[in-house]
Amino acid sequence: MYLRRDSARARRITWFNPPYSMNVATNIRKMFLTLINTCFSKTNILHEMINRKTKKFSYNCMPNVKSMITAHNKSGLAQKEIGVESIAQCNCRDRKACPLENNCLQDSVIYQATVTHKGNQVNAYIGMMENNI
Repeated sequence: MYLRRDSARARRITWFNPPYSMNVATNIRKMFLTLINTCFSKTNILHEMINRKTKKFSYNCMPNVKSMITAHNKSGLAQKEIGVESIAQCNCRDRKACPLENNCLQDSVIYQATVTHKGNQVNAYIGMMENNI
């Protein structure tokens, strides 16, 4: 007859997962474990929580540095593209009275206006702007 065992208790293990890179020649795992041994020896008060049995080292849970940088660059570029669509087109106080039909913040505009002088002389004026109004 077999006795039913309760599930095993969960161990309190903290994993140290540095990003992997072929350019690093230092044995990071050895340095990490040496630090734990020297700084948290058996006489230390914190040895119960910080020792080789509660702190583990693993590369397999982290992506390599190149994939981290690529993911960061993709997210940054995606945010900029979203930001372009959400740029305001008009900053007039009274949007109903905007002379450019709520498009006064456009760049590189060519415009034409008719100018009437005091003597009823009408001239056409064509202008160009590189920056917004």
